[in-house]
Amino acid sequence: MMFKKAREATFAKTKGNYPAPGYIIDVIETGMNEGMKAGLKAEAEAFGKLVMTPESFQLRQIFFATTEMKKENGVEGVKPEKMKKVG
Repeated sequence: MMFKKAREATFAKTKGNYPAPGYIIDVIETGMNEGMKAGLKAEAEAFGKLVMTPESFQLRQIFFATTEMKKENGVEGVKPEKMKKVG
């Protein structure tokens, strides 16, 4: 019952766009019902599946892009112009 409610709440928040939260609930449920060893095995299998998803690839791309953006200092030889009105 608890895991069913957790799945419903998670799906309502993620709208099914991210597969990881569902796998997390499945892994915890497996660990609770079948023991720690089974839970760890389920976690390793879920991680293997998730790391290969398009969502994982795109999230890694976003991470690397934002990391590169943090290193940006601006453009050399260009000065900001004075603004008279914004908006």
